[in-house]
Amino acid sequence: MKRRSILVPVVTTSAATYYTAPANTRARLVMLHAAPTTGTTTTPTLGIKVGSDTTTIVSAVSLAAGNSATYFSNTEYVMLEAGTLVVAHSNNTACSLIITVEEETSVASTF
Repeated sequence: MKRRSILVPVVTTSAATYYTAPANTRARLVMLHAAPTTGTTTTPTLGIKVGSDTTTIVSAVSLAAGNSATYFSNTEYVMLEAGTLVVAHSNNTACSLIITVEEETSVASTF
């Protein structure tokens, strides 16, 4: 299993993809951390996209300057199948995001 964190220094104001589970891989989304990058309050929206369907997992959380929010704990996660996307946007560009996943490559038998 490979653990990796992705830093998004500036979350866009329109929905964008910040992580895609690789082919032949399942990934556990184990942490999302959002924080304002300036003195401006920011409101991020985070979701999981499969095909054309997006499921919002975080929305309407307003983060004031100096505050941050971390989602999921040591025992919580969202399982992402290969090709599943993590998407996000914010009401302004004063938001950063850290996404942490644990990837596990599938091994196909040829017998």
